[in-house]
Amino acid sequence: MDLVGFEFVLGTDSMIQTILGSLVSAVLGAGAIRSAVARGSLAAPFDMFGMVQLFKFSDFYEISLGTAVVFLFTAIGWSMLLRRKVAEQGAQIRAQFVRENALQKRYQDLFENANDLVFTLDSFGFIITLNRTGETLLGCPRERACATKFVAFLNPERSGDFDAWMTNCAKGQGVPYEAAVTGSQGKRSILELVARPIASNLKFEGLEVIARDITARKSAEVALRQSEERFSSAFRASPVAIGITSFPEGRLLDVNESFVKLFGYDRTEVIDRTVVDLGLWVEAETKIRVESALREKNSIGGVECRFRVKSGDERTALVFMEKISTGDGSSILWLSHDVTDRLTLEAQMRHLLKMEAVGRLAAGVAHDFNNLLTVIQGTIAMVLKKYAKEGGMVDSLNSVNDAAQRAANLTRQLLTFSRKNNVSLSSIDLNLAITQATRMFKHLLRSEITLRIHFAANLPAVIGDATMLEQVLMNLVVNARDAIAQAGELRMSTSVVSVDRAYKEKHAEAIPGEYVCLEVSDNGCGMSAATLARIFEPFFTTKQPGEGTGLGLATVYGIVKQHNGWIEVTSDIGVGTTFKVFIPTDRSTKLPSLIRDRTRSEGKVILLLEDEPAVLDLMGRLLVDQGHRVLRASSGIEAMQIWTEHMDDIRLLLTDIRLPHGMSGYDVAENLLALNPALKIIFVSGYPSESPQLEQILRQGGLFLAKPCPPVTLNEAVQKMLANSKN
Repeated sequence: MDLVGFEFVLGTDSMIQTILGSLVSAVLGAGAIRSAVARGSLAAPFDMFGMVQLFKFSDFYEISLGTAVVFLFTAIGWSMLLRRKVAEQGAQIRAQFVRENALQKRYQDLFENANDLVFTLDSFGFIITLNRTGETLLGCPRERACATKFVAFLNPERSGDFDAWMTNCAKGQGVPYEAAVTGSQGKRSILELVARPIASNLKFEGLEVIARDITARKSAEVALRQSEERFSSAFRASPVAIGITSFPEGRLLDVNESFVKLFGYDRTEVIDRTVVDLGLWVEAETKIRVESALREKNSIGGVECRFRVKSGDERTALVFMEKISTGDGSSILWLSHDVTDRLTLEAQMRHLLKMEAVGRLAAGVAHDFNNLLTVIQGTIAMVLKKYAKEGGMVDSLNSVNDAAQRAANLTRQLLTFSRKNNVSLSSIDLNLAITQATRMFKHLLRSEITLRIHFAANLPAVIGDATMLEQVLMNLVVNARDAIAQAGELRMSTSVVSVDRAYKEKHAEAIPGEYVCLEVSDNGCGMSAATLARIFEPFFTTKQPGEGTGLGLATVYGIVKQHNGWIEVTSDIGVGTTFKVFIPTDRSTKLPSLIRDRTRSEGKVILLLEDEPAVLDLMGRLLVDQGHRVLRASSGIEAMQIWTEHMDDIRLLLTDIRLPHGMSGYDVAENLLALNPALKIIFVSGYPSESPQLEQILRQGGLFLAKPCPPVTLNEAVQKMLANSKN
């Protein structure tokens, strides 16, 4: 111990000073101390540094005694230091105890007041400790809970899962575990458990568990999932086209099935592409207006937009858009309700109402005008009778009378349009009516116009007026002829059509049932939408003044309406126009036989069709030499015209395959077979082919002869076919 420390110890403890003074007095004697003090060697009170001067020993005894005193002083110092250390450690222990008590209290407060369920389990799964939240969730006091296994609060089927989880936790491999617990009062909660193992001497003794009540979160997740499922179901099943696009890029993120049906693209073709990439917008102005509204208002509603679908057709839709915020940004919910068919029906309905109004007006005008014409024509007749000998006046009156007659014809057409004139209805074969009308086509059509006719076989009868239907056909042919500026093609065909309610939804005039459809189409100049909307109006015409009255198609419209039918027209500029006339069928009436008793005919007539004059003349003479009656035609139209005049007598059609003016030998044969299935057919051609039409007719009993055909072979074929003929 150094002197400074020793002095510090002695100077700070009066009791120690007293003890040391006593010891020194005992060893050295009071006299020595007094003399030392008197000499000034030892100051009073006791001076440690003076004490050091005192120890100047001269013999062994003094040395020993001094050493003992030093050791004594050292022991006393160490004792004091030890006492000091013990006191300090005691203070530290007391402070540590206070801190531990505070920590224990804080832990107990946290344990008891934690929002989560906190508990411990022993190695068998029994609850050892449980906080107040646990009492509330489990619905029982901790005294009773601590005598219960935790699995008692779980569904019985989950006990095995919980035991396996405890085993994994004991190995340090535990993961969060979801458990549905049912308290003693029946309250059901969903807990998420996390645990750490308790071990002593490497032996598993239990688990410390924290369980968080996630019932509300799970309910929210279930509600969210159900909401998403409902939205997804509504999204997928909605009849309205729905798309979700990113904002502002405009890339399609998802589309429903109605979107696919509306626009015609597969889902894989539209995902991650923009509307601009797909070329859906027809009008750039509409696109700009929609985008501007989205930027300003974040939504648009009921904007009528035109889109171009994959097929190239245009559709009109009411568009609704809403900007929505998602976790990773903003998107646009885009709904498109297709109103194309509705707009079409509305336009058709407006057209019907307009035509009804025009019809009533035309009927009223025609009625009043007919009264005026009656007076005019009657007066002219009386004047002509009185002044029959005056040539100049008679000529003038005749001119007036002719004009009045033409005016009367116009009024009859107006009455036909307004359906106020009388019709004579009977069962009609429309194929036959068209065939009979072909005799006038040569006067109506130019030579550069090709005519093709195709009849449907086994066509049912229609109830109609033959003269009026012939007028319909003539007006449609004239209209097609005028639409073809130079060379072109005119096609006529018949077919049987069944109209259902789905068809009616797209065609306002249609009535469900069975109809014969007469189709007349051309590849002429076509018509614009504005012209197409007015073609049936009386006196509307696109022709130059003096070239037409504008009553042709109006008359067609009126006649078809009188037959309880309707007309559909499609036209594209530069492509052509198609008229479809629908007339109701009459299955209850059987058409009279077209072929009469042949025993009264003068012979077996052969219709010979050949476009080469020399071949036509040669084959005609060969057949006549064999005793046959031969009717000769150089084109398909001419052959059909001859048929109308001699249909009761013709037994056999002998025809070339390649013919001028559109209709081939196949076409003529098919059309005549549609009119008379018993007709025999022989094809003679230098161009053998494998046409399906040829194969079909050969299966029906026809023959094919290749040119050049020897007279003997031709005669044998004709004799064979006529021998098998039963008509």
